Amino acid sequence: MRRQGEERQVRRQVRGDKREQERRQGGDKRGDKRDKRGESEETVRRQVRRRVRRQVRRQVRRRVRRRVRRQERRRVRRQVRRRVRRQGDKRPQQQQKKKKKLHLKHIWVKQTSFRQTPPTAWINLSDLLNSDAEA
Repeated sequence: MRRQGEERQVRRQVRGDKREQERRQGGDKRGDKRDKRGESEETVRRQVRRRVRRQVRRQVRRRVRRRVRRQERRRVRRQVRRRVRRQGDKRPQQQQKKKKKLHLKHIWVKQTSFRQTPPTAWINLSDLLNSDAEA
């Protein structure tokens, strides 16, 4: 595959060299039209430079535009997120949530002062009260 590419390159170079030779002899039929117009290498170079500069400027502009667009998008997203969060904060104020009553069975205490049970056993208050009522 690479060899083919190299061959092609060599062929191209040979063709270019031939063309150069023809032009030097002044018999270039399909050669550069610029030479026929009588433009010097310098003007051609200047034109090329101008074209390249324009391209670069265009690329830079495009890049800047893209960056600005991206920043805008990011900013909008952040704003939306903030708004959503604020709305989320507002909701509970309008409709207050009912507070859960804390049940005795969820409160656990260390049971040390009772002789019947093993020392430092945990018991919830509900059981403790019931056992107290029985005793």
